[in-house]
Amino acid sequence: MAEKKYVIDNAELMAEWNWEKNKELNFDPEKLTVGSGAKVWWKCQKGHEWQAVIANRNNGNGCPYCSGRYAIKGENDLETVNPTLAKEWNYEKNDGLTPDEVMPNSNKKVWWTCSQGHEWQARINSRNGDNGCPYCAGRYCIKGENDLQAVNPTLAKEWNYEKNDGLTPADVMPNSNKKVWWQCQKGHEWQAVISNRNNGNGCPYCAERYAIKGQNDLQTVNPILAREWNYKKNNGLTPLDIMANSNKKVWWQCQKGHEWQATINNRNNGNGCPVCNSERKTSFPEYAILYYLRKHGLEAMHSYREYGYELDIYIPSKKVAIEYDGGFWHKNRTKNDLEKNLKCEKDGIKLYRIREGLPLLNDSSIDYVVQENQRDLSKVLEVILSEIVGACVCIDMERDVVDIENLRVFTEKKNSLLFSNPQIGNEWNYEMNGSLKPEHFSPKSHKKIWWKCQKGHEWQAEIANRNSGRGCPYCSGKKVLRGYNDLQTVNPDLVKEWNYEKNNGLDPTNLMPNSNKKAWWKCQKGHEWQAAINNRNNGNGCPYCAGRYVIKGENDLETVNPTLAKEWNCEKNDGLTPAEVTPNSNKKVWWKCSKEHEWQATISSRNSGDGCPYCSGRYAVKGETDLETVNPTLAMEWYYEKNNGLTPADVSPGSNKKVWWKCREGHEWQAMINNRNRGRGCPICAKEKRKKKIEI
Repeated sequence: MAEKKYVIDNAELMAEWNWEKNKELNFDPEKLTVGSGAKVWWKCQKGHEWQAVIANRNNGNGCPYCSGRYAIKGENDLETVNPTLAKEWNYEKNDGLTPDEVMPNSNKKVWWTCSQGHEWQARINSRNGDNGCPYCAGRYCIKGENDLQAVNPTLAKEWNYEKNDGLTPADVMPNSNKKVWWQCQKGHEWQAVISNRNNGNGCPYCAERYAIKGQNDLQTVNPILAREWNYKKNNGLTPLDIMANSNKKVWWQCQKGHEWQATINNRNNGNGCPVCNSERKTSFPEYAILYYLRKHGLEAMHSYREYGYELDIYIPSKKVAIEYDGGFWHKNRTKNDLEKNLKCEKDGIKLYRIREGLPLLNDSSIDYVVQENQRDLSKVLEVILSEIVGACVCIDMERDVVDIENLRVFTEKKNSLLFSNPQIGNEWNYEMNGSLKPEHFSPKSHKKIWWKCQKGHEWQAEIANRNSGRGCPYCSGKKVLRGYNDLQTVNPDLVKEWNYEKNNGLDPTNLMPNSNKKAWWKCQKGHEWQAAINNRNNGNGCPYCAGRYVIKGENDLETVNPTLAKEWNCEKNDGLTPAEVTPNSNKKVWWKCSKEHEWQATISSRNSGDGCPYCSGRYAVKGETDLETVNPTLAMEWYYEKNNGLTPADVSPGSNKKVWWKCREGHEWQAMINNRNRGRGCPICAKEKRKKKIEI
């Protein structure tokens, strides 16, 4: 252990020890260690006196006056170092603190007063660093001099007194960066930074930078475009809140349910749904092919699926198919295209492929490559259709564009959900689906939309799922609907036993009767238990009232059958008592009769009258009722080797257990103990005796 070092042993500390002041406080350097936390007085060579902890001094802390940390009047105080600044010292507000008590580099915040009489607070070191009066410098507001009201009274007239929480134009300066409310002569209200307004920024509504409902908002200017506004995804922003020329990016939803983001001005300039545009680019060539084939008397089919896969255009009479491979949709589908080629080859279908900007497959299909223009497509169509028709075909898509587009609209409408499955189409929820209509969707669409059944139930589901036969989830009992198929409505009598206290907010109006959820119940007698809702709805009642659960003092074994309870084996039942089980329980427990016999048996069997198996002779009592004691002669034929450790001392003579025996002649056989005890001997010996009698 290191020896303690005292202050008296440290020459440097002792040189500055203040004997006079420390003596008054009874501080002795011979009794204080250099690591002590005692605060004592010190005196440097220049005569500065101060208090400091001994340990801090021992760690090197010197005189705070000499190091410039404390002010020394007449040496390093503010009054001495910066007398000009000291003249602005506010003696009234500084609570007796004077400039000769602080140093110029102090970060203490004090009050000042300039030659103009302005009063303010600032740190001493910041003032010593040439920071002057903030009022004189125009950084602070002086009412009647540099405030907004005084400098720009015209702008001050647009100050919104109601919304600025008591702040007035006389409280702020024109160059302030504070954001406040304004109101122009036309009554438009908005927020803006004071300095921006002072620099000439006017009303954004009057300047048409902000939307004015009913005047320049999108809803008013372009109501048709406003129908595609995606209210769900635009976080409360509506077409009434924004102008048609805004460059804000928002969400849109077309009549086919496609969702995308685009700036408002781009949409207002005519840009439509990118998905529809892409589909239209691909579908137009398909419908052009369909149009010209039909025009020349061929029964061509669109989106043919009879072979188990889809063909863009198919002519059944000729077993010819035409696929239009749009660049956007087929650029990564080479494997799929080759698989379709193989299927067509197996089914004996001649397949033409028009590949838009894609390489040839060099497979069984007859491929043509076109670029994304009608001239290329027209030339290729003339070649393919002339070959199919067997005559020269004139293609002029510019001339026939209206007829081709009408064919597309007619075909899509004909194949839509509304026409292909009118029954489901009748359950379309027009109110909830807004601009979405069933005539714009294929029956195989995976778009999730709203439905409304004949009973008025509303729900969301994919169109394809509905088309495959899925109906109303409420009518089919798959979803709960308050007031219709909930537990409260369907089985109000059962709900009377709902345990609201223990179900932690679980509500019977939010659950169906067939739910397998486990809930708490409480019967009229106050018994509480958990059970699945569907079990209860199927008729399962209170397990306590039914005697399946034990109620101490009511239906427990100790109460119902106290005589039997006396035979309960308290030592072997691991703390379980007859007050914790019912008489009809199938639990197997230990018993002990008045003769000290111990055995296991179910509670219900004992309650039904089964007594001690030893006393009744069903179990063997060694030395009393066992086979060895009762019938020692028979026990001599016990076959110990084959009976796996069971001995005649372990069984009773009346046992119906089948065991092995061995007679004096060495014959081995199996027989029940009770049969042997009744006199049946060795079957082999008996057979031999009968044989001898016959021979005689």
